Amino acid sequence: MDIVAHKKFLKRILYVLPEAFEELEASRLTLLFFVLSGLDILDEIDSLSDEVKTKLVDWIYSLQITCKSGEDTNLSGFEGTFMMSGQQVKRCNSPGDVSRTSTLDSTCLQEYSSLQSTSTSHLVMTYSALVSLAILGDDFGRLNHRSILRNVQKCQLMDGSFQANPMGSENDMRFVFCAVAICYILDDFSPLNVESLLSFMKSCLVSGSSFTRGSTYCAAAALTLLNQLDEFLNSRQRSKLLRWCVMKQDNGFHGRPNKPDDSCYTFWIGATLRILNAIQLVDRDAVTSFTLSTQDENVGGFGKFFDSLPDALHTYLSLSGLALLDYPGLQPVFAPLNVTVRTSDRISWLRKARSNGLPVVWNYGCAEF
Repeated sequence: MDIVAHKKFLKRILYVLPEAFEELEASRLTLLFFVLSGLDILDEIDSLSDEVKTKLVDWIYSLQITCKSGEDTNLSGFEGTFMMSGQQVKRCNSPGDVSRTSTLDSTCLQEYSSLQSTSTSHLVMTYSALVSLAILGDDFGRLNHRSILRNVQKCQLMDGSFQANPMGSENDMRFVFCAVAICYILDDFSPLNVESLLSFMKSCLVSGSSFTRGSTYCAAAALTLLNQLDEFLNSRQRSKLLRWCVMKQDNGFHGRPNKPDDSCYTFWIGATLRILNAIQLVDRDAVTSFTLSTQDENVGGFGKFFDSLPDALHTYLSLSGLALLDYPGLQPVFAPLNVTVRTSDRISWLRKARSNGLPVVWNYGCAEF
């Protein structure tokens, strides 16, 4: 694998995006997470200057929706881009460009602040914001913990599932994972009706074993973060889930029967198996070979198939999946949270500091108390 090419590919996305990425404008924050976490896996985060990191952190915080005292906090959390509030933003082509605009143009930020009442938070964007801040070494000092957690609570429906925001949206296992991950990162599960949540998850089991496709990872990861996995699955269900995962391998992995292998499932299935401590059940060499066949040898990055153009999502999930397979030169990944082990450690330090009321001092990416 040409690690240098993949580093360059991710950095290009950070600063210069092609026009084809315009359709992802509303998910710009998640796109930034793919880039940052991909660079983290490649051990390249520290190559970003302190100035760039500061601008990125400031941009992420500028997307935090907060309410004035006495106002309802239905919308608290993070949105994915300035565009969602109707903000007039200078033309730019990347998360990096937006960060420079919002950091250097104070007028732009003031106008944005006045329009926050029309903004809408999103659980996926809030999760993306928190893990991106952790990757960049932020201390979470500017987070409105209470409002974020209250927003998570308002996203839970009567059946135990979660929608993306309290204003109404689709509800599925993706948002269950994001809600649980947010509460895990902020070290407070009190907003969750866990009993109702587990009941919803049981109702989603297909043939008593899997949740289908990437939802299986979301469920397994959420249960692990809740420390409920062993209680949720009995031995028979666990065996059936393992069989379901293993049967999704031809050379690489796919999500449904009779579908072609897809590089992103190197993570979705691989991470599920890692959570179940069963990664040894698959043919690692075959999965690795397939995943590497989807990389672009000219410009770097990974595509969905061997003849697909590379993109941020498949590049990140391919790298993360390969890291879970212990591919040399990649930082180890903590599967339940979908971040590197060192970023997970930073989050654990922050959780400990918050629970003990201790200040956190960052020293070369390490937390000290």
